[in-house]
This record gives sequence, structure tokens and C-alpha cells, in this order.
Amino acid sequence: MANNFILDEDVLIDLSIKLNSNIGGYVDRFYEFGRFNRPNIVNFFSGKTESILFEHFRKLNILLDEAEDINSLIRNNQHKFTTMRDWEIIVLLTDMRDDLIITSKIDKFLRSSITNTNFLNKFEFEYVQRQGETLERISHSQLERNDYGNKWTDIALRNDLRERDYTTEGGKKLALAVELNSEAVNVVSVIDNVQGENVLGLDIQRDIEFVNDDIKVLGFEDTFNQTVGILIDLARGDIPEFLDLGTSKFVGSNLNSFGFSALIRQLTTLFTTDDSIATFSVLDVTLEADGGNVIMEFNVESRLKLVVNRGTIST
Repeated sequence: MANNFILDEDVLIDLSIKLNSNIGGYVDRFYEFGRFNRPNIVNFFSGKTESILFEHFRKLNILLDEAEDINSLIRNNQHKFTTMRDWEIIVLLTDMRDDLIITSKIDKFLRSSITNTNFLNKFEFEYVQRQGETLERISHSQLERNDYGNKWTDIALRNDLRERDYTTEGGKKLALAVELNSEAVNVVSVIDNVQGENVLGLDIQRDIEFVNDDIKVLGFEDTFNQTVGILIDLARGDIPEFLDLGTSKFVGSNLNSFGFSALIRQLTTLFTTDDSIATFSVLDVTLEADGGNVIMEFNVESRLKLVVNRGTIST
């Protein structure tokens, strides 16, 4: 952000006249917000406080509206800006607007999971109960709780399960939640609220395509499928900054000369680079008759238990 010495009274009065707006008042409110309101919002979405006054968000919304109005005034009055000092103050106002926009999305940057104005320091996902599966077993296997014998009640309370609803017939959709500071989930590759399918992230389509005059963005499941495909196709040397990341070229005519264990290590390393992926397992490996491709059947499971099954790795 530009230096504060630019914001002397004469400059603000001159700019206010050119834009016919009280720029000085806006600047004062912005810096007051930065001192008293923004820290409360950051602490809330960081999990340092459990609740927050709506007044902090109200002031943020007011400032955002003011920033947009000033931005429009600047565009409509560009012909009035004739000095270097004019443009320096415009850069400063633009930086202030950007700071407010970032603050309005700070929950995504901090990967928070929120319910209204109460902080929920958890990652939530949907799980379908299997036949014969108890809540205790779900707490142990899905949430990795050592105290599952007692903590199964959290699942019952979260899903409003009454005693008569507590059966092992299976097929019931449950909302499960993992503490964000738990080793069971630590998602940093996605900038979004870590809740539900958001954990899979969004990405632009690998083969660039325009839809409605904009770059096509994939949905959550398609993004995960594309991520798996990109990682599988990645060969060593493809990324200049990480030359050892990827799979090696296979040379040979039979599986005895095929470095199976090396490939598994390479794939495991690849999939651990994306923390939206929970597990990777190889089901079968064969070699085409002409020795051209290694056919590997494997499963990749996401944090949401979404499974991608792939068959061929070209070599």
C-alpha cells in the first residue's frame, strides 16, 4: 500500500472536490475498521473466538459499498487526474478496495467452516452408513477417534438421531465432522471453506474452453477426476522445479523387468502432493501383449469418499 504521507488534508480535499465525494471520511472509516473490526473478523475465522458481533460485518459491507462507488467515480473522472500525486492516491484507494475484498473472503483464505456467525472448527462431509455399521464403528473408522466408545454420541447429536432412529440397517446419510486440527484432515491445497464438497476444490478445465465469454470452470467432482488424471499422466522431468516428481519411463517386455515397487512409490508420492486425496491403492497390474503399455487398475479416494478408478498408464 502507498505511504501514509500522501494522505495529507490538502490532497484529500482536492480529491474530494474532483470526485464530488467525501474521500477523507471514507479513508478515516477504513483505517478505523482496520484497527478495531478487521482483527475481530480474522480471529473469528481463525477459530480464536467462538462468536462475533454482526456489527463488524456490517461495517465491512458499508465500506465495500463505498469502495465500489469511489471506484466508479474514479473511472468516470479520469480526465481530472493530471498529476503524479493524483495517480498515487488512486493507487492507494485501489489497494484499500482490494484489502476490503480480501477481508470479505478471509474465511476462504483461512479455510474456515462456519455456521452463521458461530465458528465451527471442523471439516464436514456426507457419509452413507453401511449395513451392520454402528455409530461407534463410524466414529472409529471414519473420524479416527480413539475415544469412539463415547464420542459416537457427537454423530447422533449432529444428525438429530433419536433412539428409535439408531439402527444398523444401513443406507442412512450422515453428516460427519472432523476437527481441523486433527491428523485425519489437513487440507491446504484448496482455498475455500473446508466444508462438504468444497474440500475437492474447483479448477479450470485442462483443455481450455470458453462458456458464456468466460473460461470454463469444472465442478467439484470433475475437478477431482481431472486432478487424478493430471497426476497419473505426470512424468519425471515435466515440472522444472520438481524434476523427481512423476513416474519414470518403463523400458522392457515383461513384468519381471518392470520396476513395480518403484512405480508404486512414485505414484504414492504424487498423490500425497494433493491433500484432497485420502487414499491410493493398486488393484492389479498387467502388461499389454505388445509391451507398449502397463495396464494398472487402481483406486483413488477423496476426502469425501469419492472413488476414481483408472486403468491405463502409458509408458
